Amino acid sequence: MPTDHFFRTSMEKQERVLTAAKKEFSEHAYADTLINRIIKDAGIARGSFYLYFADKEDLFFYIFQKDMVEPLFQKYQEKYKGQPVDLFELGLYFFDLFVEMILNKEGCLFHIFTTINMKQLSYFLKLKRSGKYENNMCAEHMEAPTIEKLGEFISIDKLKYDNLEELLLICETVKLAVTSSIISMLLENRDAAMTREKLMIHFQLLERGFSL
Repeated sequence: MPTDHFFRTSMEKQERVLTAAKKEFSEHAYADTLINRIIKDAGIARGSFYLYFADKEDLFFYIFQKDMVEPLFQKYQEKYKGQPVDLFELGLYFFDLFVEMILNKEGCLFHIFTTINMKQLSYFLKLKRSGKYENNMCAEHMEAPTIEKLGEFISIDKLKYDNLEELLLICETVKLAVTSSIISMLLENRDAAMTREKLMIHFQLLERGFSL
């Protein structure tokens, strides 16, 4: 995420950097994007870039957070108005929103998700698993997730769990199912409706459980 130096600079300069970055990510496959082109278009020194961001990945994840995660969460708040939601319904809702943004070719994110290769994708997933770039769709908006706080987002009374760790794992399982469905749809050029139907079956199996 950006450093304090970035947020202390003028809004005009922040916008120049982000506009240049989005242009770069939109016009080139991720592997071919260059910091040199970004700083040239933004009209800043290379040293300034590293005062603002640790590296290209840092900038990418900030744009992802700002242009994808935050708008999704805002739409969620507008739809459900702070009321707890069935976790599986929420998973399908986020899938629908994400697919809509991708298929509508909104900004650089469409280009990134349709040009990224498996090696790069594995790298991003590794970064996320390390915790360096965490964006749990509910927990990210809490300083320290608790059962009570999660209950403000999802209908926890419909779930079977013994403690906070198990509840977080349930949320993580749903999030991974949504993420893997989107990735498979894009990388394997699957139909969105068929992918959603398969995700629904996945959720139904999770709701029923696998044991007799």
